[in-house]
This record gives sequence, structure tokens and C-alpha cells, in this order.
Amino acid sequence: MASRGTHLVVGGAAGLGVYGFDKWKKKEDWTLLGVAGAILLGMFIALLPDIIEPAVNPNHRQFFHSLAFLIVLLFLYNKLGRDEFEKLVFKIIIGGCVSHLAVDATSPRGLPLA
Repeated sequence: MASRGTHLVVGGAAGLGVYGFDKWKKKEDWTLLGVAGAILLGMFIALLPDIIEPAVNPNHRQFFHSLAFLIVLLFLYNKLGRDEFEKLVFKIIIGGCVSHLAVDATSPRGLPLA
């Protein structure tokens, strides 16, 4: 099982990476508030599955640790992302979720599909 610190670092990096790629693609300048927000949101989302489904037993990984949860987030992105800011927030949320799943996938138990 990955440590909280690992999820924080990888989630923050994912948030920053998504933000940076989005700004680069749109040829926009980075802002300090945008960078800080992306890192913090990525860190929070990367911890969220373990907050919702804490590791109280070896089989704690359920829906919020699954690829099905990622598919739900992708569906919400397509349905709810109206303006560019909302789309960027959803992209960072998805990046934080992917970072959590990627780190957990390297553990011996892997990830559930649903």
C-alpha cells in the first residue's frame, strides 16, 4: 500500500502537470493562484479514495479505488464541464484520481475493476 506522502507528492505533480499542459496548449500564462490551486486540488483528490475507503483491511479498495470511478469522472467531465475553468478543474480532478490509481496499481493487490 502506498503511503499518504506518496499520494500527496504524485497527486500534486499530476495537478501541476495537467495545469501546465492546459496552459501550454492554450498559449496562456501561468498564474501563481492557478499553480497553487492545481497542486492543492491534485493532492486532495489523490488522497480522496483513501479518505472515503480507509485501509482498515487488506481488501479496502472498492469503488473509489477502481477504474469504474475514473469512468464516472470522465462521464461527468463530458456532461458538466461548461466553461474553460470548469473543464480545467475536472481535468485536474481526473489527473489526481489517475495518480492515485497509478500508484496503487503498483502494489501487490493492484486495483479492482469495479
